[in-house]
Amino acid sequence: MDGRCCVLLLGEVGSGKSTFAQLVTQDPSIKISHSLGSGTSHITLYETKLENWTCVIVDTPGLNNDHTPDRETFRRVSTWLKSPDHAACDVTATLYFHRITEPRFQGSSHRNLLMFSDLYKGSLQNLFLATSFWGYLSKTTDGQQMGERREAELVNADSFWGSMVRQGARVLRIPETGTESRSMLLDIIARLPVKHVSLGNHRSSCSKSESGNTILGRSLAVDDLERVRTEHEKQKQEVAEQYRQFIAEDLERRRTLEEEQRQQCENLILARQEEERAFYEMQRKETEYAKAQCAEIDRRQSEQLENLERSLTSMNSQHQYQQYQNRWQCWQRHCVRMNRELAMLQNARNANRTLSKFFPRIDTICCNNCFLIVKQNEEYFMCRQCWGGQFFLCTRCMHVRKAYCDNAQHVLYRHTQVRYQGACLHRVEDIAPNVPVSCGQCGRGLGTVYLHCCSCDSGYFYMCLECAVAGAICNKFMSRKGHPLHIYTRYVHL
Repeated sequence: MDGRCCVLLLGEVGSGKSTFAQLVTQDPSIKISHSLGSGTSHITLYETKLENWTCVIVDTPGLNNDHTPDRETFRRVSTWLKSPDHAACDVTATLYFHRITEPRFQGSSHRNLLMFSDLYKGSLQNLFLATSFWGYLSKTTDGQQMGERREAELVNADSFWGSMVRQGARVLRIPETGTESRSMLLDIIARLPVKHVSLGNHRSSCSKSESGNTILGRSLAVDDLERVRTEHEKQKQEVAEQYRQFIAEDLERRRTLEEEQRQQCENLILARQEEERAFYEMQRKETEYAKAQCAEIDRRQSEQLENLERSLTSMNSQHQYQQYQNRWQCWQRHCVRMNRELAMLQNARNANRTLSKFFPRIDTICCNNCFLIVKQNEEYFMCRQCWGGQFFLCTRCMHVRKAYCDNAQHVLYRHTQVRYQGACLHRVEDIAPNVPVSCGQCGRGLGTVYLHCCSCDSGYFYMCLECAVAGAICNKFMSRKGHPLHIYTRYVHL
């Protein structure tokens, strides 16, 4: 049979009401807003034919928009419900749109649902809670699952749709195509009985001012809500002011506490610094005392070392003096022996004129410090006061070893060792003191006085005094007198 159906579209701005009306009516003149504002500013009716039903789509302004307050929207809906257009409808269905893409359920949406639930006096069979924009979630990987979780939370939670679903409200999804939308709308109409009692209750309740459950009553309640909201805002401002005062007092209290703590920390630091200063002062005094003790010990040790050095110097002086005495005695013994041997040789020549011919005597000059012979053309130093004027020092002992005669106040005279003409030029001076040079005749060592032949054994023939006194000669071939011999004297340490 033919019937007339009224479909009331309610919901927040941008929830898809006008889009659903265009899908059902296939009317391209329906304005759909793609901006941030609302596209519908007045209640608009769109009539279409669905099988044997004439459907009137009532598109309302979106709730929570900046241009039309919710109270004005409720007043317009209440006025239309009392109009003849609504009275001529056999069936009325209310679709409340909610975007499934919304991550949060706003407080204004919950308040609007409470107002809609009061329209039906406990029976919500003609209220359909519709979720829209499912197509946007299908574009992501887990969007469909996230939408289903949100839908389940809306249906199960009493703070959202749970209590209305238990009272008869039904949940559905708004399709994306016109065919599916028309099919869904036919299914909704089929579920509602004709001459639905609740519609009459709506119309009768609209005429009763004492019911308080009509749209007009809810509009008056909105005025009360505005008043309550104003008082709430005032109280909120007072609370905010008290909170600011509390914050200021708390900050001042914290600042005072921090100042006290800072003062305590400074006092503690000053006390610690004073303790450290006293400790360092005590350590400084102890260090100074230890330094004074060390200085006193060093002074005593220095005095002991000076006394020891003086003692050693005195001992060294005595030892040096003793060495000088020993050397002088050795030199005296050397001179006595040398004179005795020369006298023996002279007496032998006087007694026997057949002895070998002797050249003049050549005294070998030796250093009285190192006892080495001063070589030809070498400089030496002589003291004319020590050792009977026969104290000699070589250049090495004088300059390198810093040697001197027995008295440091004496003057040393520099001389050069030069052989006179006709003297032996062989290296007789190479014979150092106490070097065991043997005699060419008897093989015994040479003494203080010895003789030397410049011709035999390449100038290295020596003869001791005993062999010369006995009448021995050099190694001259087929000779009874031999070569003339040089008479040498050398220092032998006795």
